[in-house]
Amino acid sequence: MRLKLLGVLQDFGSPYASLYINDDNQVMYLAIQQESYKPNIFRFLLMRVPSEMVMDYMQNKVGLRRLSEVSKEKYIWDRTKRSKGVLTSLGHEDVKNRIDSDDDMFDAEFCRNKSSISYYIRQNQ
Repeated sequence: MRLKLLGVLQDFGSPYASLYINDDNQVMYLAIQQESYKPNIFRFLLMRVPSEMVMDYMQNKVGLRRLSEVSKEKYIWDRTKRSKGVLTSLGHEDVKNRIDSDDDMFDAEFCRNKSSISYYIRQNQ
């Protein structure tokens, strides 16, 4: 999988929720920051998401927890700066408890790339 950052959906001083595209097949993945107990390792919950659901999230119709319920692919993504990282499949695990309930819904005030993400999705649907 060759993930490329499409944009940051929620930035609370560091990117909390970011949208990636797999360059191999143009599939979208949502990365949600997780707590890491190892120095210099960034940990994310990575979920495959359909573009329609991303738009619903950005319009406050669904939250991140709902997206996690419909996602067919879920991973933990551990990476360091300038590395591709390591993906560990979570299978069909319920990952709602890995998503902070206070940060479940989209907040446009904390989104750096809303217009470019929306444009990309509309152009590629």
